[in-house]
Amino acid sequence: MKIKDVVKAMKSTDQIKDRQTVWEHGICVKFHVQEIFNFLEDKGSIEGYIPSWLLDYKQDILSLIWDKKLIKRAAFWHDLGKPSVRLLDGD
Repeated sequence: MKIKDVVKAMKSTDQIKDRQTVWEHGICVKFHVQEIFNFLEDKGSIEGYIPSWLLDYKQDILSLIWDKKLIKRAAFWHDLGKPSVRLLDGD
């Protein structure tokens, strides 16, 4: 399967029925990963609940991140196989 076919399938498969496609979900996840990076680097904030371990281990986590671009790419593409394995039921 070519990348253009994967993209087309992701854009036409619902992640959340009638609200978000798999493609849109990937964009959203990548955005939130960037938000977390910004938070860890004191360049932004995160809305909502922040677990205490994230604050406690902030510097340790940062020291282990060696390729933010790769992590964001993986976050975006994490559901690329979903269109080919989805099952539709009566609901």
